[in-house]
Amino acid sequence: MLGLEMVSFNADDGYPEAIIRSLRKGFLKEETYNQLKACSNLNEFKLVLEDTDYGSYIVNEANPIEIVVLKKKCKEKLMSEITHLIGQSTQPLTGFLQMMLHGYQIENVVGVIEGVKNDQPLELLLKGLDPLGYFPELKNIRTVEGDDYATLYQQVLVDLPIGNYFRKFLEVCIGSIGNDGAIKKDARFISDLMKDYKAEKIKNMLKKIWIGEFHRYCMQLPDVSRQVMDDLLKFESDCMTIQIIFNSIDIKGLSDARGREGERRKYINNLGKLFINLISIIGYLYPDRDRELTEADNFDKLKDACKGFEYERMLQQVSDIPSSKQGGDFGGKNDGGANQYASTMSIDDVMFTEKSKRYSMAFENQFHYGVFYAYLKLREMEIKNIVWLAELVSIGVPRQMPGWSKFVVPFKYHKEEVQQN
Repeated sequence: MLGLEMVSFNADDGYPEAIIRSLRKGFLKEETYNQLKACSNLNEFKLVLEDTDYGSYIVNEANPIEIVVLKKKCKEKLMSEITHLIGQSTQPLTGFLQMMLHGYQIENVVGVIEGVKNDQPLELLLKGLDPLGYFPELKNIRTVEGDDYATLYQQVLVDLPIGNYFRKFLEVCIGSIGNDGAIKKDARFISDLMKDYKAEKIKNMLKKIWIGEFHRYCMQLPDVSRQVMDDLLKFESDCMTIQIIFNSIDIKGLSDARGREGERRKYINNLGKLFINLISIIGYLYPDRDRELTEADNFDKLKDACKGFEYERMLQQVSDIPSSKQGGDFGGKNDGGANQYASTMSIDDVMFTEKSKRYSMAFENQFHYGVFYAYLKLREMEIKNIVWLAELVSIGVPRQMPGWSKFVVPFKYHKEEVQQN
């Protein structure tokens, strides 16, 4: 895979890559996770973490540390590392690092806008934001009079660095109405349009637009960076598609024919006409499995739609399947006896494990930007592991419960072994 990157990469990007590969050594090892699992309370939990790279961020917090505070401090550490990398980089790496944070910024902006619309204090909203998505311009969002959503979104479009995604979102929404001359597409029209969209729906649409823009940006990078990021983003996008379909099977209005052709198409990656011009090139499943995916109304059909792809093997590992999602008799029912503590794999568990493998493999190659994106994602997974174990410790879950093993340690996989599996 290596080409001219071997000659030119280190001139501009060698130092940031050296930083990220040194930071890799700070990931929690399996021994540390075992120590965290052995803790009987959050005081002990915090004491174990103080001996890791998170120590300086939590050492001054009161005991017992609140889980919300623990999560925020861990993310502040990660954000400080990414900020340092941005300060040490030049273009196009700087743009890449900034753009990979836009997904978190979208979540923060949508959350603040919804809070402002519900008359919540801005100061309180800012305190609850994800540190990975924080930027100073968030303070510019202000309360508006009545239902003047047009002014509220205009503030986003004008002042915020992710305003481009909101602009495209509004353009697509307005364009989806058609060219009906009887409809006056003014500020009042935008306000009425925004009332019909829930925050979660807006966030999902904006993140679809962002991942499409991010993918296009990555396709302009040098060969190795382009290949690695193309694979990571397509894999993520396909996983999102599969999870949405799986979760929508039991939802009334989404599992019937009309729901599949209507609502589901608005969310599933690359399947909705509404966003075909934005993200149609992302995903290994698109466009060959478009029809099969939209017609999947049970787990059997979903697996059939993924035949020939690695996702088929992943779905075969899913054991925690509600009977209503199954197309036939899958067996393995809980008998209420010894098997009640048997470990089950939900679709989220399978995706979490496979993504960890994929991101770990990104470090196998050199001279590319994928390691920065993989580091961000692996650290975010590690924080989820920490928070998950902290919650189990805080509520005193019995040690024989399978939840104690539902964490994933990165870099335990070799590229050749993964490919053979």
